[in-house]
Order: sequence, then structure tokens, then C-alpha cells
Amino acid sequence: MWPTDVNQILLDRFLDQIAADGAIVRNIMTATPLDVAVPSCPGWDLARLTGHLSRVHRMATAVVANNRMTPPAADELESVPTDSSALLDYFGRGLKALLETLGNADPLGTAWNMAGAPDRIMFWVRRQTHETAIHRVDAELAAGRTVTSVPADIAIDGVDEYLSLMGSRELPKRPEASLPGTVHLHATDAHGEWMIALTNAETAAANNAQRLLVTHGHSKGDAAIRGTASDLFLGVWGRLTLNSDQFEHFGDPAVRAAFVELGAF
Repeated sequence: MWPTDVNQILLDRFLDQIAADGAIVRNIMTATPLDVAVPSCPGWDLARLTGHLSRVHRMATAVVANNRMTPPAADELESVPTDSSALLDYFGRGLKALLETLGNADPLGTAWNMAGAPDRIMFWVRRQTHETAIHRVDAELAAGRTVTSVPADIAIDGVDEYLSLMGSRELPKRPEASLPGTVHLHATDAHGEWMIALTNAETAAANNAQRLLVTHGHSKGDAAIRGTASDLFLGVWGRLTLNSDQFEHFGDPAVRAAFVELGAF
């Protein structure tokens, strides 16, 4: 569901969340060896995780600041330093520039994005909110800290963004993907319900790719998964296992298992 009511309250809510999650990441960087492994991102250490996040912040800043309609080339962005103290400074400067740029931009202004969403700067406010939140969780896991729950309103929007944009974006790479029924996700602590299916073969062939079909509201699916908004957000992004006992499950376990596999991007 695209946020259609783009007002200052919504914009400030997203920016505050980016700032809060970015501050947690920066605190972890000062207190944790940067070569510690990130269990939720196999093969990455904390230095690579934070360098990646800050590089993404810079990419978003470059797009929004210049109302670009094409992505910036890799050599247009400041390279990630290898020195620990330099990386901390790099992360802090990138976060500050991102917040200032997004805060000063017209959210309805025009800018490129990679997900097929409307070419609006609001896409980047939303995307960087969820990008920073999910990698803040990765940093907490790397540091062995208790994961801070994602606020319910942010998490509900994050599930929406994943299902409507970021998840379907990966499906063209997965021609073997299948979902033999419908799946209903239901947040237990906030207003958020989603019914999910895959496009049928005829529609997929016409579009040269499958898509997730998502509707909102209460209805009965072939399988259902219930959990807090934060847990559902972390689940669709693979930071929690949607098949685990942390969630309530109903209906056909084979359909649920297929949906979990579908989300393994």
C-alpha cells in the first residue's frame, strides 16, 4: 500500500525512525569489534554491514539531492574506508547528509527508483526507513544485543513495502517460484492484514514475470501466519523464521512452507 497521504507528520515519523536506528548502529560501531560476524547476513562482518548501509544512504542522498532520473554510478559515491575510525566517521557523515537531504526535499518531487514505484522522493524516505531498520537489527544481532522491536506503525508499513514492491522485484530471478494457495498475514498488535497469492501462469507470461498479488483486510487464506507487526516485518525480510513457534500458524502447512521458501531472497 503506497502512502498516499504524504504530510509532514508522516515524513517526520519516517525521518525520526531513520535517525533513531542510525544512532543505534553508530553506538554499536563504537562498542563492538568491526570484524565480528553478522549471523543474519552470512559472510558479512560488522564493517561490511555498516559500510553497505552507509553506501546505500549515500546513493539515496545523491538521487534525492539532484532529482536524478537515473541511478548514480558507483564511482560517483564516496568509497567505503577500511580503517575503523574512518568508517565510523563515514557512517556518521552519511547518515547526517541523508537526514538533511530527505528533510529538505519535497516528498512529492520527482526522482528515480529501482522498484517500479511512482517516481517520487517519498519512495526514498520510506525505503531508507526500512533499510536502516532491518540493518539496525542485523547490527544488534552481530553485537549479541537484544533486538529492539520495530515500532508497530513502521513495521506495518515495512511489511506493505516488502509485499508490494521489494518482494515482487526479486521474483523475475526465481522462475521456479510457486505458491499453491493463498497466505494470510495478520498483525496481532496493530491494524495490518494481508492476503497474498502469486500471479497465475497466463498473467505471469504476459508480464514476463510473476508478481505477488496483495490485498488488504480480513479474509481466510489457505494458510495463515499471525504475529506482532515487528515480528512479521522481520519475518518477511528473513530475520525471523515465519515457520517458527514465535508465530501462530493455521491452515495448510505446505502452502505456508512454500510462502516461506518464496521469501528466501
